[in-house]
Amino acid sequence: MANFESFMVTTHEFKVKDPEAFIKKLREIGAEDGDANGCDGLSYFRNQDGTFWLGGYGADMTWYNEKANENEALDPIVQEHIAPGEYASFQVVGYEKLRHVSGWVVVITEKGSEYRDLDQVEAELKEKLGIQTAA
Repeated sequence: MANFESFMVTTHEFKVKDPEAFIKKLREIGAEDGDANGCDGLSYFRNQDGTFWLGGYGADMTWYNEKANENEALDPIVQEHIAPGEYASFQVVGYEKLRHVSGWVVVITEKGSEYRDLDQVEAELKEKLGIQTAA
């Protein structure tokens, strides 16, 4: 069995309430400064305008919690720190050879988050175009 590879990009950079607290939390979960690590794994950039970018090679919308011995979602962390009125948008793609190819997008605000994966988008498009599929 091949390893699953994933890649994540921020498509809409965002401001946070307290940049230093956000960076501290990101470091606690294993994220690193993208300038220092070349975006290997979950990485962050703090831009001069105060916005943030998250992503990386091998990154996705989860982080590994060693204490709980399980993956946890990244969106509650972004949601907790994002500045009022801001939103963050991420695209993630992954594959295990050509057997399993996946992709999804998530948009996060201080009020919550919404995900769509490629299968959901395909179903929505087929419905919009009136395409009937066999059950």
